[in-house]
Amino acid sequence: MRSQLFSKWSIKKFIVFEFILFGTLYVFQYPISNLVNWIIVDKVLSKIPSGYFTDSYFLVTSGLLGYFLYRKSEITFQISLFKIILPILLAFRFSDIWVITCLKILPFIGYIDVFVLTYFVSLICSIYNFLISKKPNKKIYEIQTSGFIGDDPILYEADDFYNRKVTANRIADLIVRSSTNSSFAISVNGPYGSGKTSFINLISNGLNKYGNDDLIIKIQFDPWSFDNKADLAGIFLEQLIEKLAEVEPTLSAVLLSYLKKITKLEPGMTSLVGRMHLFSHFIFGQAINERERIELILQKLDRKIIVFIDDLDRLQPLEVWDIFRIIRNTVNFSKFYYVVAFDREYAITSLEKINLSYKDVYLEKIFQLEVPLPKIEIDKVYDVLKDRLKLILDDSDYNELDHDILPHYFELEYEQSLQGIFENARGVTRFVNSLIISYPLIKDEIVFKEFFFLELLKFKYPGVYDALYEHKELFLIKKQVAAAYKERLFLKISINEEGSHVAFTQVLKTACGSDFSNSDAFLIFNLFSHLFSGPFSSKQKGENSVTNPAAFGIYFKYFLGKMDLSERQFKFALKGGIKQLGTFVKDSYNRGLGEKLIKRFLIVDRFSSKQEFENYLNILFQLASRYTEDEGVTAFPYQILIDKLSDYPGDLKKLYANYSTKYQKFIKGLFSNYENSLFFLNQLIFEIKRNRKIEDYGTIREFSQIQVGYFKELVNSNHGLSEKVVWMFWGIREFNKDDGKANDDDFGYLVDDSIAILKRALFICDLSAFLKSIIQNSMHDENKYSISNMVFEQIFIDKEELLGIVRASENTSESTKSEFVDFYRKLENAGFSPVEFNFESLVNKGITSI
Repeated sequence: MRSQLFSKWSIKKFIVFEFILFGTLYVFQYPISNLVNWIIVDKVLSKIPSGYFTDSYFLVTSGLLGYFLYRKSEITFQISLFKIILPILLAFRFSDIWVITCLKILPFIGYIDVFVLTYFVSLICSIYNFLISKKPNKKIYEIQTSGFIGDDPILYEADDFYNRKVTANRIADLIVRSSTNSSFAISVNGPYGSGKTSFINLISNGLNKYGNDDLIIKIQFDPWSFDNKADLAGIFLEQLIEKLAEVEPTLSAVLLSYLKKITKLEPGMTSLVGRMHLFSHFIFGQAINERERIELILQKLDRKIIVFIDDLDRLQPLEVWDIFRIIRNTVNFSKFYYVVAFDREYAITSLEKINLSYKDVYLEKIFQLEVPLPKIEIDKVYDVLKDRLKLILDDSDYNELDHDILPHYFELEYEQSLQGIFENARGVTRFVNSLIISYPLIKDEIVFKEFFFLELLKFKYPGVYDALYEHKELFLIKKQVAAAYKERLFLKISINEEGSHVAFTQVLKTACGSDFSNSDAFLIFNLFSHLFSGPFSSKQKGENSVTNPAAFGIYFKYFLGKMDLSERQFKFALKGGIKQLGTFVKDSYNRGLGEKLIKRFLIVDRFSSKQEFENYLNILFQLASRYTEDEGVTAFPYQILIDKLSDYPGDLKKLYANYSTKYQKFIKGLFSNYENSLFFLNQLIFEIKRNRKIEDYGTIREFSQIQVGYFKELVNSNHGLSEKVVWMFWGIREFNKDDGKANDDDFGYLVDDSIAILKRALFICDLSAFLKSIIQNSMHDENKYSISNMVFEQIFIDKEELLGIVRASENTSESTKSEFVDFYRKLENAGFSPVEFNFESLVNKGITSI
């Protein structure tokens, strides 16, 4: 719409229109002013007394008028009005032809100025809102330019969202205060992704306040970062010696001499280590025991050596054991403190794989202190989730997350709680990064709460997520709800039935080929129950809901495919005026979305204004006309449209001040528009009359005459008596009014005027289609045929008249005429009871008189 309003072509048309209108008003200003004076100014406006009450009335009235234009009218209408007001204002407001009456309150402002000014304000506001609505979302722009969120460990206390620094600082303080005769090893235990690296970083930060140079020496060893782990112990010892060489060369040299004897480390391994090796021989020789010498040096040393070892649970079992032996045996000296982070279960499993018989007590011999990673308050996890999603989500979606989803669906006490979804900060980061990809792509096409739950399923149980998309028939069933054409997906298993959880677990196993724990199955079941209602639910959700089969795939594909109908664009077009709605429908139909458009149009049930409703129906009639031309006149669901035309669900009386006359006039105008398909319009009138709904729009006679007009128009055109025109003829009927309901046994009676037109046409048109339409199968024997009773009861009272017309026809092939005559004579001999006959061309099951 924006391109239509402000394109170069529209601006050129605007300039030309304004020039012509202004020129006309200027050239004819005197006769026009005389005419206006005579009609309204002298007779009405000049009689209005000027005063404060009049001023107040005009100010209030103009304000209400401006508000109405701003809230209720389309921007296209306001711009069209602007095209007219602007040249009138320029031509007459500042000329000397008219004397403008001014306000009593503000003598320099005329009454007409108040109305014009109010209108311009409303127009400017409408244009501003229109332009603002087209601007890209700032948050989406920011997240697209800033990229993903890194899963970086915490380095500083300011980033500690989970308040683990209290425990970390306490550990750091105790390390500094402690004094031991051998090394002291602390294990920080926690599962993968729980924040072990961040926690040992916080311990390291806690040590910083004591000063690295005064009391402590910190050494960081990350065994997982080395490509070649064949001699992991040697790598660790080399790194230890290099670090000590920088601060305590003597200790480093003695350690090198000691470690040379118990490891495979060679003097030439690195230049630094080689030099330290020679230095140790020069000073100490080999006479004194190296372990005793190391302890003597450490006793004189005022500093403690703290070694941080991380990511132990990323190593192979033998590599894990190598590190444990270094801590327990190789470098087991006083003033050495080890802080080692790993998953305890993984460590025990690794020891099992190397057949360590005393694995259960091995860790207790290695570590004097095991510190389970401090548990995170679940509220803190959600706070991090909210802080990160606030940068991504639209304000309305974020408010729903903050005020509805998190408080209501993640409470532990809630029967269908989702609290087990997030276990740690790493999970939150992974989830948010996933939303950074998917949310901006379809945020305007989805229900956010459903999208959020589905993304939780993808994050936590990707296999189930895939199974839901690929085998949704195992979980879901499609049902009609409310009006026909409105379909929704429901859970096959009712969430309220006893044993439903067990049954759902079995479906999960079938769909995914694996078992789930009770807690996982329960969590998955809860997610499904939040996404889809049970099979007996009467809940109805919007058209962009994941429960709508037409929108289901969008939630998984993250884009609108060629055969997807955009809900956002549809709603925008519906509000944008008839031109925009027509353009949207045309473009969508050309992409093969005719049936989806019909379905979507027919379930619209709320309109903000009469203009919106009339635009909607005009375009719907155009759409239905094209659709029935392509797919056949019976392909359209007429009953749903009839219900809508008959004021279901009862809003039309609110839109039309004089419903009985104005609405009927509008409806008759739709049926009088020959630009629409006459076949569609005729069939719709037929269905309306058959359903006894005609009184909602006018009289039966009025609409019968409209049908007769269609028939006459087509017969006189190049259509003649084609199959479609003959079908139209049989639809020009009237029905007996009984109980106000459609009666399938009531075939109605043909309208005399249409019969007269038909008889005239039979003399000048090909009769093939008409003859096919009157031949019908016997209800009791499909091999026998007869002529419809309506032919002889309502059209040809004299049966021989029909036979005479057929014989005299000059536009029907001789073979067709001969075949019909033979059939007629055989039927006549049987007293017009059904007879067997071998037709070659006249039987056409696609056309019937009923």
